[in-house]
Amino acid sequence: MLIVMHVAPPLLAWGGWRLLRQWRSEDQEKEDEAAIKQQANMEAAQLRHEQECSSRRSHCECRAIVMQAKALAPETLFDIDLPNVVLQLAQPKGDESDVFEAMKKADPALAVDGFAPLIYDTLQHLYDKCPASIALPIYVVASDQMDMAQMSAGLGRIRKEIAEAMEPAPTVPNDPAFIRLLRVDGNIADAVLSVFENDSALPGAVILAFDSPLVQAQKTGSGATPQERWAGPPGQGVIALLMTPAGLSPLPVQSTQEENRYAGRPSAEQLAIKLLAEAYHAAREQLIELPVMAQIRRGTAIVLKPETPARPPALHNALSTLLERAKAHAGWPDQPSIADGEAVGEPAASDSANRADDKLECGWLIHNAGSVGVMGARLAATATAMNHHKMNVDPLDKATNVAIVLGDFGKANGVGMLALSAMQSAMLKQPVMCTEFNQDESVAMFFAAPPSEKAPQDVMQKAA
Repeated sequence: MLIVMHVAPPLLAWGGWRLLRQWRSEDQEKEDEAAIKQQANMEAAQLRHEQECSSRRSHCECRAIVMQAKALAPETLFDIDLPNVVLQLAQPKGDESDVFEAMKKADPALAVDGFAPLIYDTLQHLYDKCPASIALPIYVVASDQMDMAQMSAGLGRIRKEIAEAMEPAPTVPNDPAFIRLLRVDGNIADAVLSVFENDSALPGAVILAFDSPLVQAQKTGSGATPQERWAGPPGQGVIALLMTPAGLSPLPVQSTQEENRYAGRPSAEQLAIKLLAEAYHAAREQLIELPVMAQIRRGTAIVLKPETPARPPALHNALSTLLERAKAHAGWPDQPSIADGEAVGEPAASDSANRADDKLECGWLIHNAGSVGVMGARLAATATAMNHHKMNVDPLDKATNVAIVLGDFGKANGVGMLALSAMQSAMLKQPVMCTEFNQDESVAMFFAAPPSEKAPQDVMQKAA
């Protein structure tokens, strides 16, 4: 009993201490694991946020523009003097029945045949700026009534004729897949960006848009419609843009791994792939030498509720939200990520971001708010949204209303506004905001910025 009384208490105390230590050790391990997991989640969230920001702020570059159109006020655009721009604008006249005779007789599914002379002239001007770009695919925006197979065949013939007339004649792969349909879902800026996101090896692309509500109106003999108050009188346009991905640079010397891509393929297919790679390489070299006119930043779009257009405050709120997203996509300082919770409440970073935001100024507005009789509400909401975001742009003196200057180009409207935004940005050496109203259903917005501008991302990083 004496032995038990002397030995048992120390043993019990030592055993309890060991158990307590083990429990604490297990709890500490669980806490460490939870901390490691939380840190990993925060790093993953930070990485996702950075990738989302990088994706949102991606852009493509416009290097040449050719526009042939019947414009309501072409004299307002004739002062555009840029080396990589060809403008052939004229006012529509009532006695042009002979000029449009081919288009009137053309079946809507074969309308490319009616447009053939204008398309030929437009593409020829574009290829004159960069001959090697004839090897690039053509992404087409055209009427929904057109048959894709017929359009590919017609444009393929035009492209082949231009290539054969060149000296020396370029090696152009005769592939129908080179004529592709550009699907515009939301806004034209994102549609063009998706071209390079879907094909990372593509050194450039030709964006071609053509439509003629003017011919359609002459075909049907219909007079003015209520829609003309918003979109403008029917017009006609053929527009071509030469676009390249961001940061186009020379390719490294072809590696053995690249050469192995041809292995195991039929000889004819190997030759086609090799010719295409050589054509892309030549186009890339010439495109790099061609100056960049403007960077087209990622756009954004918003669907309007049915009651929004009739309520000015609701329309202003919708445009203000849209503008905030467009600014973030263009590289303006935005909100920090959730993973940066510690920095959210720091006033110094916020003040720096605001100071950086003040340095970025928009120089012009491109919009299609409608004719003089109806554009008031839309233009007022746009001006209020810009003022809310401290953008000092006069919506009358520093703006181009496409509905008044160009009229209705039908399916080519978005590409026309993209071209005007790039041209205006290249002239002013300032960012240009483009706002496209799709009737009362939705609104799209994006920025075109000159390449000489300091990258907004750098400003944001310094502010942070």
